[in-house]
Amino acid sequence: MAKLIAKCALERKESRGAHFRTDFKEQKEEFAKISIVKYEKEQDIISYEDAL
Repeated sequence: MAKLIAKCALERKESRGAHFRTDFKEQKEEFAKISIVKYEKEQDIISYEDAL
């Protein structure tokens, strides 16, 4: 589970809330989405839905 959370956080090229990155310090509206991670057939699948 922790691996999936970290992988999802690294996909976001921004800082948002508790996910602060020194290489991407600004917040970007294109990442104002909910991250959805599935593990199927030994592969991580990351998708996004619009935030409510």
